[in-house]
Amino acid sequence: MRNLLFLLLLGLVVYAVITLVLRVRSGPVGPSGPAGPPRSGGWRPKRPSGPVAPDDDPEFLWLLEQQQRQADRDAMKDQKDDDGSDHPDPRDTTA
Repeated sequence: MRNLLFLLLLGLVVYAVITLVLRVRSGPVGPSGPAGPPRSGGWRPKRPSGPVAPDDDPEFLWLLEQQQRQADRDAMKDQKDDDGSDHPDPRDTTA
């Protein structure tokens, strides 16, 4: 029974030492506070080192949406030019 308690206590001490060493190596954990220049010693999330996937890039998604809207406008303009008449927009409820 004493051996079991000794092993349990030894395991807890080893776990605490390893955890402490890993925390010291990685720096303090937690948010660095309000937005602004990072404080020295503050924790900052790592930026991905590789390229950002297109579906995770808000600038790319915005540009894609703008291109789609422009293509829709061009298609509507071409349709009006081909028909020679201006068809009312079915979504327009003011007419």
